[in-house]
Amino acid sequence: MGSIENLPAQKMHVLIIGAGCSGLILAHGLKKVTRIPLSYFCTRRILIHSRLASNIPSSNKSQALASGRENGPWAFTYVTTTESDEVSPPMSFNSPNPTTWSYPMLEKLLADDLIPRMAEAQNDPWQVPQDKTLPIYNGIDGTIMKDVPSPRGTRVSRRKMRALCAEGIDVKYEHKLSNIVYDEDGSVTAEFENGVKASGSIIVGADGPRSSVRKILIGEKADVTALDVIHTNVVIRYGDAEKARHVRSAHDEFAVCAHPDCFCIISISDVPDPEKPEDWKFQVVTSWRGEKDPNMTNSERLAEVKKKASVLAEPFRSAVEWMPEDTPVTYDPIAFWEPLPWNNHGGRVTLAGDAAHPMTPHRGQGLNHAICDVSKFVETLRKVITGDEKLSEAISEYDTEIRKRGGDEVVASKQSAYMMLDWNTLMEAPLMKSGIDREDLRAQAAAIKAK
Repeated sequence: MGSIENLPAQKMHVLIIGAGCSGLILAHGLKKVTRIPLSYFCTRRILIHSRLASNIPSSNKSQALASGRENGPWAFTYVTTTESDEVSPPMSFNSPNPTTWSYPMLEKLLADDLIPRMAEAQNDPWQVPQDKTLPIYNGIDGTIMKDVPSPRGTRVSRRKMRALCAEGIDVKYEHKLSNIVYDEDGSVTAEFENGVKASGSIIVGADGPRSSVRKILIGEKADVTALDVIHTNVVIRYGDAEKARHVRSAHDEFAVCAHPDCFCIISISDVPDPEKPEDWKFQVVTSWRGEKDPNMTNSERLAEVKKKASVLAEPFRSAVEWMPEDTPVTYDPIAFWEPLPWNNHGGRVTLAGDAAHPMTPHRGQGLNHAICDVSKFVETLRKVITGDEKLSEAISEYDTEIRKRGGDEVVASKQSAYMMLDWNTLMEAPLMKSGIDREDLRAQAAAIKAK
């Protein structure tokens, strides 16, 4: 077999599979830091937010504007400023993905012209990020059980963020990976269902929780495990200014409500005009322990959600009760995968983000770890192209680190998912005891695994 252990940057070629935020940030990082050529492939078409669509390369726009299930209401929180790169992660709970301790990494990875434009991706673009706390309410009496610090944090839309990060990246849509071939000359080839083949130095699977790359690498062992919880996640526009103001009274961006019978989240989703509350959109999440009934109709699911939320304190009760009768309600699959070793075939294939360590959203750490993965991968390739390390050894070190770090978070997030939905164990949940402090994480994960 040939070798590409220490190729210079211009002779390397990275194939990225997947077009979520982590893959797009990786593409920017490779261009900005290493200048390594890359090709970017995405299985599904992506809906780009209309206010950002004009900035997408024209060759991608017709595909990017097509609709797809991927365009759900999820959002995350990021921090706009930090004092140094050695940032201790602040305690926060922002489902599903807060960018807090990873922001200095993100700033180094994204194109320089995108960082000042991050406000374009905010759920409420009119807000100026500032130090704040995110409340966790007692759903029985409406008191605040815990205020979680969120310094300089602000909510951003996954869809808007993805649109922003897609700028300047040539994404080849409608390419579903079918096979990976390890060539005799030391290169690697991605084969797609549409007949296209692409060869390069290394493939990075950044293709989400149900990663095709991970599936090819380890087969059935790559399958995620579903939690026995019911979880709904919908976006609502109430069309009434007073109702919108009442729902937002819990917090201007994000609030959590815990109750013995139902867990609820209210988050602002979109603010087209701060003077027109009737047009504001909200992300409303409800969750409880139980098994899904696949035979329920949408109206039956909505009725069940409203019944569960009827016991909650205000404004959480009304946030659900005021959902229009035609509101689409689906039970989202909440699943995880505890990382197992995979064969990287001499450093020619690896994983990043949710493909490497898919976790539940209950500690809000998915994007933090994805950005950390990307930062470490870019630094790994920088060392390879400068001759400091060989590709096979460097990627093996990278794999080991992301499995350990991401695996610890998978365990802690899974435990938080169950404990946050159990009133008897709520206050002992990792989130309630230590927020998202990484120094506590390793000890928590070890204790959980030992049980």
